[in-house]
Amino acid sequence: MLDIAKILKTSWNTLWNYRTLWLVGFLLALTVGGGAGSGSNYSFNDNDFNPGRDRENGSGEGWDVIPRGADSPEEMMREVQSAWQTLQSQYPQELRLGISALVLLVVIGLVLGLLGAVARYVAETAAIRMVDEYQQAGFRVGWREVWAQGWNVSAWRLLLVNFLLNLPVFFFLLSLLLVGWWFFASVLGGEQSAILTSLVAGGGVVLLIGLFTWFVMLFLNLLREFAWRFITLQNAGVWQSIRLAGGLFKRQWKNIGLMWLVMIAVNLGWGIGFLLLLLPLLLISVFTSIGAAAISAIPVLLAAGAASLLSAPGYWPWVFGAIFALPLFSALALSPILVARGWGLVYQSGVWTTTYRELLTLESPSAPQEEPAIAAE
Repeated sequence: MLDIAKILKTSWNTLWNYRTLWLVGFLLALTVGGGAGSGSNYSFNDNDFNPGRDRENGSGEGWDVIPRGADSPEEMMREVQSAWQTLQSQYPQELRLGISALVLLVVIGLVLGLLGAVARYVAETAAIRMVDEYQQAGFRVGWREVWAQGWNVSAWRLLLVNFLLNLPVFFFLLSLLLVGWWFFASVLGGEQSAILTSLVAGGGVVLLIGLFTWFVMLFLNLLREFAWRFITLQNAGVWQSIRLAGGLFKRQWKNIGLMWLVMIAVNLGWGIGFLLLLLPLLLISVFTSIGAAAISAIPVLLAAGAASLLSAPGYWPWVFGAIFALPLFSALALSPILVARGWGLVYQSGVWTTTYRELLTLESPSAPQEEPAIAAE
């Protein structure tokens, strides 16, 4: 059986004594995150979904979902076109520059997203290798060697494994899209029975698929932790790492399941502690924001100067400058929060790396090896 207390203590000592890992954690905190959801609301009036109203064909059956007249889609489209033409005639320069600023914001977001994806898997690879080397031989690298630890073919294999093991989420999103289209088509048809059928049946299908996807992803996320370590520490290929991780899970499912339950408790405790630290960290961020503003002034001035040379009038050069400097300012201003969050991410990665090492140690005397030598695919 795994010595859970030893694994947790060893991982904590590694994090605390190996300060270079804090930089890796900072990179992970910058690049590992969730998206913000958004929603929309529709306000029904007393004429919507009224079964008693006659439809245009006079049958009186079904619901007149899209009322005709002033609120019809055709009228709304004409109003939008009219408003757009008014903006073009009255504020042509502001409209052109506003669109340019929006395009610039989207382009910077895409570029940062791509760079963030690369940095995320480089940091993941570096964290695994650095923890393993430190625990195995006490070997440490400096700040300048962090990127070299992660910038290799293993980082790309980690990305591919993550993509493959997240395919169930893609199929779940696809099912949401199909059910949504079914409901939308039923609403356009206006038949009350079809709308209710699509709403109830579609909701049930989404619920079942969602629950199934959730259970599958619980297993695949655990599988991913070990597949990543077979790649990084034993140079396994993409499919080979998944097979090896599956074999390890099959043989050690009790130990892995127990470690998973412990990590749920650890993450819950860490989440509570992080919330308690959040207010002091925000107060510290007030001071780091001053330094961030000073450093970010350089790209602001450069971008504003370039925009002025391109004949951007008034305050618009400063708008473009702010767009360029916003990512840098945000990272520096929120650095205390990102460092604290990075501790949690690196500690979690270290726990799974230590667990991987302990499981192989348990198996080495007696367990059969599926493949005696691991070679790159």
